[in-house]
Amino acid sequence: MNTVNAPDQIPELEEAGTLDILIEGAPEDGTFVRLGDFQRFLEGLQRTLQAVEAEVTGQHQPTVFYRIVGLETGSARLQLQAEDRGAGNGEWVLRRFTRTVAAVGRGEELEGTSYETLTALHGLAGALKRHVRRLQFGLDGLSVPVPADFEIQLDRLLGQVACSYGSYRGKLEHINLHGGRPRFFIYPPAGPVRIQCTYKREEIPNIGDYLEKVVEVRGIVKYRGDDPYPVLIEVEEIRAFPPARDLPTVDDLLGSIPNLTGELDTVSYLEMLRRDPA
Repeated sequence: MNTVNAPDQIPELEEAGTLDILIEGAPEDGTFVRLGDFQRFLEGLQRTLQAVEAEVTGQHQPTVFYRIVGLETGSARLQLQAEDRGAGNGEWVLRRFTRTVAAVGRGEELEGTSYETLTALHGLAGALKRHVRRLQFGLDGLSVPVPADFEIQLDRLLGQVACSYGSYRGKLEHINLHGGRPRFFIYPPAGPVRIQCTYKREEIPNIGDYLEKVVEVRGIVKYRGDDPYPVLIEVEEIRAFPPARDLPTVDDLLGSIPNLTGELDTVSYLEMLRRDPA
């Protein structure tokens, strides 16, 4: 795996930049883009931007949203601007996204790139199949074409993934039913901050019943390289644990052991314990 530090290849931003996207359809479609391909691309793009945002902020609840400020037909072209209320992370997400695409195109991986980002980019690489012949991103004058071997480069960067059957426990959060196979995240009490899990709807149709609960997931656990923690679990079974009970209070304990003081009243019993604690 080639990992490189992220050189500052994109000029400093004085204000929020605009991500320029060009999608060129196949010649037999007159370079127009088919609706289904465009829809899948947008879903993959949003998923990738959210993964990149988690790298930038260290948080896994997205706060950045994107406005379409330009849209042209023919070879589909659109411009996106990012905004984050208060935190101001939008421009950094676009910068990091563009640099990541450029690095993968060179067969490299920016330091800190997550498995989730690479797998999301793999979905974008699928846009170059069939009816899309050209895909290109641009930010602040830097043009980043997506090469034809982009998917091959991603396969190599993702490296060999070891699989085993096992289980993990954690609190289940962030269910996502859009953009391919449904997924959620569990937050273990120790080890990795979170683990991405995928599942089949027909096997777990009631996934919402487990939201915000401590669960144990069991299935195929995938590890990447020398990382001791899993990058993905393909869940086959799930079970929830009852909520932890609070420790009893003094009031709860009162009267729980009848006749504890024998014939003595409570004050006399406590004075006896002080005189003879054994």
